[in-house]
Amino acid sequence: MLARVGYPLLITYAVGITWLLGQGLDTMSLALLAGVVSGSCTTIVAIWEWFAPAYEDWASADDETVSDLALTLGVLPVLVVVGEWTWRLLLPALDTPWPTHWPSLVQMVLGLLMCELSYYCFHVGCHTTDPLWRLHVVHHASKRVWWGNSGRFHPIDAQIGFLLYFLPLVIMGVPAFVCALIVVLNASTGLLEHANVEIRVGPLNRIFNTAELHRHHHTYTEGGELRNLGKVLSVWDTVFGTYHYAVEPPKRIGAEGEMAWPFRVTRGG
Repeated sequence: MLARVGYPLLITYAVGITWLLGQGLDTMSLALLAGVVSGSCTTIVAIWEWFAPAYEDWASADDETVSDLALTLGVLPVLVVVGEWTWRLLLPALDTPWPTHWPSLVQMVLGLLMCELSYYCFHVGCHTTDPLWRLHVVHHASKRVWWGNSGRFHPIDAQIGFLLYFLPLVIMGVPAFVCALIVVLNASTGLLEHANVEIRVGPLNRIFNTAELHRHHHTYTEGGELRNLGKVLSVWDTVFGTYHYAVEPPKRIGAEGEMAWPFRVTRGG
């Protein structure tokens, strides 16, 4: 039961509570609210995984657990804030016809589609160009997928990714309230796509990049096939032909190499 309803319930909670409490708040209060909601999602997913891990061999701590948690709980939240507000300070909103009169949730969907397309293009580059891959491989070097390495990124990789992700929102002058909705949706889905829990959401896989899909993004493949490159959504994967779904879980996780914490990966022999 939880495998089918847990995913939609958590993202509904994250977006719903932010929508209910965030209306009328100033920008700094919205940022604080988004942080609190994201933190509560982290707690919920961590408890869920603790009591009901999908794969026992991914449930045990290893020599990367400390670095995983340091990057996910310490570094990544700072980079999210820095990424969005760097653009807001350096790149004032252009005079664009953003439909502020539309319902907030509709604005969120439109903004999310733009952000996801921007990140999708960057993510393709991370897997196809050597300089970017040398940074991005930090995220793929882990031999298990769990909530604690949802933020396991080289800081430079993470910062570039977030700058490009939020760039469309700033250019188009998207209201801070809508940005907050997108931030908490990112936090909740990012945790859930890495969580070592049973998730079976059927048709929702064609909309969201769930754990069912993202585990196959982390699959080790000899040919380096591009699979499931979206961050929150899977729709651009469908459009560009990189959508991959398989009933069976991946047999091998991770790229070749070991992470020299916290900034680089050394290639295995």
